[in-house]
Amino acid sequence: MGKMGKNPPILLLMFITFLLGFLYQLFFAFFDGRLNRIFLIINKIITINKLTIYL
Repeated sequence: MGKMGKNPPILLLMFITFLLGFLYQLFFAFFDGRLNRIFLIINKIITINKLTIYL
């Protein structure tokens, strides 16, 4: 019972880390040219979120 409870979270973590690495590679493969624009959009979203938090 203890082993059955411990295995699924480890597999889930492995899958999540694999997925994050894959998305990271895709991001740099396809959006390398538009990186600055994407970061500007992210910064705008973050500033909007900060403003809403302050309000």
